[in-house]
Amino acid sequence: MCQNTDASHVESLFTQSDPMKSESPGWKSWLGGAQDHRTGKRVVIGIIGGTVTLIGIALIVLPGPAFIIIPIGLSILATEFMWARRWLQKAKKMAAPLKAKLRRGG
Repeated sequence: MCQNTDASHVESLFTQSDPMKSESPGWKSWLGGAQDHRTGKRVVIGIIGGTVTLIGIALIVLPGPAFIIIPIGLSILATEFMWARRWLQKAKKMAAPLKAKLRRGG
């Protein structure tokens, strides 16, 4: 029975990582890196902004302030999506004459 008492072998026994102390991947494992984190953020903003916008669209036919809810939903979406930013700008241009008319008291 030959035991390896070499100093490097003994040192390697103490420097090996303990599998029980290693960080478990948990919920962060699906994110991966920064790119995946950004994608996750876009998905969350898309779901929230899309839901608010769809509620606003439903309020066109249902009783409620659709003209307030739709721009809020587009504003949420515009934080991450360029197409929503363009739609929001178009909505602001369409609302400008109405805003001017209301300021004049007409």
